[in-house]
Amino acid sequence: MRHPIAAYCVALALTACAAVDTEGPVETRSSRDTGEVRITIKPSLARLVDITRVDVHVAPDDLTQTMDYNATSGGFSGLMTLAPGAKTLTGRAYVNEDSVGQGSAAVEVVAGQTAAVLLQIFDTSGAQPENDIAPIIQSVTISNVYPVTGETVTLGVAAVDLNGDPLTYAWSDDCAASAFDAPTLATTGWQSEAAGTCNITVTVYATGYAVQEVFSLAVLDPALEQGSLAVSGEFVPAPYLSSFHLDYVTGGAGSYVGCEIDLYAPTQNGFVCPALEYDMPLNGWFYSYFGVTTGTRTFALTDDCGGSATLGLQYHAPYGTTQEFTWTPPAAGLPRVCRLTATASYYGLDSAFDVGLLVDF
Repeated sequence: MRHPIAAYCVALALTACAAVDTEGPVETRSSRDTGEVRITIKPSLARLVDITRVDVHVAPDDLTQTMDYNATSGGFSGLMTLAPGAKTLTGRAYVNEDSVGQGSAAVEVVAGQTAAVLLQIFDTSGAQPENDIAPIIQSVTISNVYPVTGETVTLGVAAVDLNGDPLTYAWSDDCAASAFDAPTLATTGWQSEAAGTCNITVTVYATGYAVQEVFSLAVLDPALEQGSLAVSGEFVPAPYLSSFHLDYVTGGAGSYVGCEIDLYAPTQNGFVCPALEYDMPLNGWFYSYFGVTTGTRTFALTDDCGGSATLGLQYHAPYGTTQEFTWTPPAAGLPRVCRLTATASYYGLDSAFDVGLLVDF
């Protein structure tokens, strides 16, 4: 695929190019025998290198002119005086002395008349190189995760390099009385002469990258008739409510107000929503983080002023949930200050988020 580096318009005699921004008013110098060509080359926002020079060659006149660089616009421009007739314009872009782009266009120069041509200069420096992707470990195989002392365990690693680069391997462990049969191959034998837990690391290398997988083996002493227990666990933090949003109208014209309170910026409103001046149900939502992906998540919205809430849809992410709701304020009467409390729970752990609201209708 060819990539356009820059494009420029060529205008003859009295015209400026409509397709690009010119460097200034077009100069008009024409006669019955010649036409003037003003060339403007716009900079390309997509190019990865800065073009340092642009030459334009005109055939069959065999004229070549270097365009002037404009530091303000970042483009190139020039003025050429040509004899009437069919012309082929060839633009070449350079980075220092290296040619990086070329393009051609045909134009008919007619004395005393105006013509325009769009010329694209295409990248000739080659396509963007492919990314060098690190090797990816697909799996690790272990013939026995609870061997006895002196028993050989077969270990293997499957990995792939998407660029096709060659892979090398290295096996290591943290056990003093252990050995690998082939520590630099994808598959190796391993044994330990001492009982205990050994942490084994396999490293896969390719073109400067090194990726690892670490796992543990429990080596048993057959004389002690031992067993092994693999224990894993996780810390389950309490839910963390971070934001609360309420939609309603307020003011004499009934303008829209969004009450959005973020736990990370409480000073912007002191956890207080604008006063509610109209008797109407309000829609809103609150968001809670959860430290683990397991467990049943439950939510509630309550108040201390006689209103009522109905929970709506939930939108789940692995570690967070958005809970929608509709809140109906208390019946009309004297102004009241309401405390709305959003609650999130799982695994018996609860967290709450409180906001204040003046009901005045």
